[in-house]
Amino acid sequence: MPHLTGQELLEIVVREYPHITVIVMMASDEPDTAVECMKAGAFEYLVKPVDKNRLFSCVKKAFEASRHHI
Repeated sequence: MPHLTGQELLEIVVREYPHITVIVMMASDEPDTAVECMKAGAFEYLVKPVDKNRLFSCVKKAFEASRHHI
């Protein structure tokens, strides 16, 4: 993204749309970045490239978790 970092976008989405479950997918595998994203409100942090089964499982868990908050 040319104008925002993933972390900046996460902060905006969490602030503006708190009802949305956010899965962050980044190229960075730095533990500090993952921890910061989780603290900022991400449901999950995935490192690219993401295995399709891992992605599917994560989306399924996020969907199930969001259904319990409705």
